Amino acid sequence: MKQFFLALAVSTILFLGRADSQIVVIVNKSVPVHALQSRSILDIYSLNTKEWPDGSPVVAITLKGSESTAQDFFSSLGTRLLDMKKLWMRMLLLGEEQVPLAMNSEDDVVAKVASTPGAIGFVRKAKADPSVRIVATVE
Repeated sequence: MKQFFLALAVSTILFLGRADSQIVVIVNKSVPVHALQSRSILDIYSLNTKEWPDGSPVVAITLKGSESTAQDFFSSLGTRLLDMKKLWMRMLLLGEEQVPLAMNSEDDVVAKVASTPGAIGFVRKAKADPSVRIVATVE
Protein backbone atom coordinates (compact mmCIF):
# COMPACT_ATOMS: atom_id res chain seq x y z
CA MET A 1 0.00 0.00 0.00
CA LYS A 2 2.87 2.33 0.86
CA GLN A 3 4.39 1.69 -2.58
CA PHE A 4 1.11 2.51 -4.26
CA PHE A 5 0.90 5.94 -2.60
CA LEU A 6 4.55 6.62 -3.34
CA ALA A 7 3.99 5.76 -7.01
CA LEU A 8 0.87 7.92 -7.09
CA ALA A 9 2.73 10.86 -5.55
CA VAL A 10 5.62 10.57 -8.02
CA SER A 11 3.21 10.31 -10.97
CA THR A 12 1.31 13.38 -9.80
CA ILE A 13 4.51 15.41 -9.41
CA LEU A 14 5.72 14.38 -12.87
CA PHE A 15 2.36 15.21 -14.42
CA LEU A 16 2.14 18.62 -12.76
CA GLY A 17 5.70 19.45 -13.71
CA ARG A 18 5.03 18.48 -17.32
CA ALA A 19 1.79 20.49 -17.48
CA ASP A 20 3.56 23.57 -16.14
CA SER A 21 6.30 23.28 -18.77
CA GLN A 22 3.92 22.94 -21.73
CA ILE A 23 4.15 25.71 -24.27
CA VAL A 24 0.94 27.30 -25.48
CA VAL A 25 0.30 29.48 -28.49
CA ILE A 26 -1.63 32.60 -27.57
CA VAL A 27 -3.41 35.17 -29.70
CA ASN A 28 -5.01 38.55 -29.19
CA LYS A 29 -8.72 38.17 -28.55
CA SER A 30 -9.45 40.00 -31.84
CA VAL A 31 -7.98 37.12 -33.85
CA PRO A 32 -10.78 35.19 -35.59
CA VAL A 33 -9.17 31.81 -34.90
CA HIS A 34 -9.85 29.50 -31.95
CA ALA A 35 -7.48 26.64 -32.79
CA LEU A 36 -4.30 26.26 -34.83
CA GLN A 37 -2.37 23.20 -36.01
CA SER A 38 1.43 23.02 -35.86
CA ARG A 39 1.77 23.48 -39.64
CA SER A 40 -0.23 26.73 -39.54
CA ILE A 41 1.85 28.02 -36.63
CA LEU A 42 5.08 27.24 -38.48
CA ASP A 43 3.72 28.98 -41.60
CA ILE A 44 3.08 32.11 -39.53
CA TYR A 45 6.56 32.16 -37.98
CA SER A 46 8.16 31.27 -41.35
CA LEU A 47 6.41 34.38 -42.73
CA ASN A 48 4.40 32.34 -45.24
CA THR A 49 1.08 33.31 -43.65
CA LYS A 50 0.68 37.06 -43.29
CA GLU A 51 -3.07 37.42 -42.75
CA TRP A 52 -5.75 35.88 -40.58
CA PRO A 53 -8.81 34.38 -42.35
CA ASP A 54 -10.63 37.74 -42.08
CA GLY A 55 -7.79 39.54 -43.90
CA SER A 56 -6.37 41.28 -40.83
CA PRO A 57 -2.56 41.26 -40.54
CA VAL A 58 -0.75 38.65 -38.45
CA VAL A 59 1.65 40.18 -35.91
CA ALA A 60 4.04 37.46 -34.76
CA ILE A 61 5.73 37.86 -31.37
CA THR A 62 8.75 35.84 -30.23
CA LEU A 63 11.34 35.89 -27.44
CA LYS A 64 14.77 37.56 -27.64
CA GLY A 65 18.00 35.66 -27.26
CA SER A 66 18.21 31.92 -26.96
CA GLU A 67 15.42 31.60 -24.41
CA SER A 68 14.75 27.92 -23.70
CA THR A 69 11.03 28.45 -24.26
CA ALA A 70 11.75 29.63 -27.81
CA GLN A 71 14.12 26.74 -28.46
CA ASP A 72 11.56 24.23 -27.18
CA PHE A 73 8.76 25.90 -29.15
CA PHE A 74 10.51 25.79 -32.50
CA SER A 75 11.85 22.30 -31.83
CA SER A 76 8.26 21.12 -31.28
CA LEU A 77 7.42 22.55 -34.71
CA GLY A 78 10.22 20.54 -36.33
CA THR A 79 12.74 23.31 -36.76
CA ARG A 80 15.40 25.14 -34.75
CA LEU A 81 15.42 28.63 -33.29
CA LEU A 82 18.69 29.29 -35.09
CA ASP A 83 17.15 28.37 -38.45
CA MET A 84 14.23 30.71 -37.80
CA LYS A 85 16.59 33.55 -36.86
CA LYS A 86 18.54 33.00 -40.09
CA LEU A 87 15.31 33.17 -42.09
CA TRP A 88 14.20 36.36 -40.34
CA MET A 89 17.63 38.00 -40.84
CA ARG A 90 17.56 37.14 -44.55
CA MET A 91 14.08 38.67 -44.85
CA LEU A 92 15.23 41.81 -43.05
CA LEU A 93 18.28 42.17 -45.27
CA LEU A 94 16.17 41.76 -48.38
CA GLY A 95 13.68 44.29 -47.06
CA GLU A 96 10.87 41.95 -47.99
CA GLU A 97 9.16 41.14 -44.75
CA GLN A 98 8.43 42.33 -41.27
CA VAL A 99 9.94 39.76 -38.95
CA PRO A 100 8.43 38.74 -35.61
CA LEU A 101 8.73 41.28 -32.81
CA ALA A 102 11.12 40.03 -30.11
CA MET A 103 10.23 40.50 -26.44
CA ASN A 104 12.53 40.21 -23.42
CA SER A 105 10.35 37.86 -21.36
CA GLU A 106 7.28 35.67 -21.48
CA ASP A 107 5.40 38.27 -19.42
CA ASP A 108 6.27 40.83 -22.11
CA VAL A 109 4.99 38.43 -24.79
CA VAL A 110 1.64 38.07 -23.01
CA ALA A 111 1.33 41.85 -22.56
CA LYS A 112 2.23 42.56 -26.20
CA VAL A 113 -0.13 39.91 -27.58
CA ALA A 114 -2.94 41.17 -25.34
CA SER A 115 -2.46 44.77 -26.50
CA THR A 116 -1.83 44.18 -30.23
CA PRO A 117 -4.71 43.32 -32.58
CA GLY A 118 -3.79 40.33 -34.75
CA ALA A 119 -0.92 39.27 -32.51
CA ILE A 120 0.25 35.71 -31.91
CA GLY A 121 2.92 34.51 -29.50
CA PHE A 122 4.00 31.58 -27.37
CA VAL A 123 4.69 31.15 -23.64
CA ARG A 124 4.81 28.45 -20.99
CA LYS A 125 1.25 27.54 -20.03
CA ALA A 126 1.70 28.94 -16.52
CA LYS A 127 2.33 32.41 -18.00
CA ALA A 128 -0.85 32.60 -20.11
CA ASP A 129 -3.63 34.63 -18.55
CA PRO A 130 -7.23 35.61 -19.40
CA SER A 131 -6.11 38.68 -21.39
CA VAL A 132 -5.20 36.35 -24.31
CA ARG A 133 -6.72 33.27 -25.96
CA ILE A 134 -4.88 29.93 -26.10
CA VAL A 135 -5.20 28.40 -29.57
CA ALA A 136 -2.73 25.51 -29.35
CA THR A 137 -0.55 23.52 -27.01
CA VAL A 138 2.74 22.31 -28.43
CA GLU A 139 4.80 19.47 -27.01
